[in-house]
Amino acid sequence: MKQIFNFPLPPTLNEQIREARAHWAISAKTKKEWTGIVAQEAFGTSQFTGKVWMDFVWGLRRFDRDPDNVAAAAKYILDGLKVAKVIRDDNLTVIQSPVIHWYEKDPTPSVMVTIADSPGFIFERMSVFQQLVS
Repeated sequence: MKQIFNFPLPPTLNEQIREARAHWAISAKTKKEWTGIVAQEAFGTSQFTGKVWMDFVWGLRRFDRDPDNVAAAAKYILDGLKVAKVIRDDNLTVIQSPVIHWYEKDPTPSVMVTIADSPGFIFERMSVFQQLVS
């Protein structure tokens, strides 16, 4: 089974840190809001009861960001998917490694998340990528 979600782009790590330094309540409010946004969009979709493999395609307007800064926004997405019961949990017993992060130019910032009960789709995507760079 495979499920694909498209979410708006959550706050980056720098944005999360800036809010946390301003006041813990601001950071907590943002986390609650984004977890809710993801959970609401994912609610009622396929539920994975076992291990899952995931990849994230981050659509960005600019490429002048650090990849780890962008990828940290996965926290809100994983928490929201857990709240919506799409995944059983968001720990390493459920989320299998590697979680792949891809980056694309996109005028509308967003993130496409693919979840599957086997890693085959990741290998398919990697072979397409190999053809592009060869």
